[in-house]
Amino acid sequence: MEKSDFDSAKDYWVFHIENFEKVGGKSIDYCKNYNINRKSFSAQRSVLKKLNSKRSSSKATSGFISLTDTEPPIGSKTITLSILGTELIFVKEPDPKWLAQVLLELRRYSYV
Repeated sequence: MEKSDFDSAKDYWVFHIENFEKVGGKSIDYCKNYNINRKSFSAQRSVLKKLNSKRSSSKATSGFISLTDTEPPIGSKTITLSILGTELIFVKEPDPKWLAQVLLELRRYSYV
């Protein structure tokens, strides 16, 4: 796959790094097979590893609130957001700025 097949450079690197992890082997062979600069691949892989380690260490101190699995009141109108196999059901309309931030965060962490 070419870089032009992806929406962003981040998506391109995440795809190749995850694919490399699945396939295994030596990075030099993977880079040859996909015509990727080995030094760039190595640098991007390091960046992704650092992000993942920061993310896993900060999960315990996340600013997110805990959620509970409850049914909305019978007869109430709801808004359902289904994303990444998870449903969020709102009994009242959420603040658009808050919802936009939630979606940005979900997109940012979706490859984990």
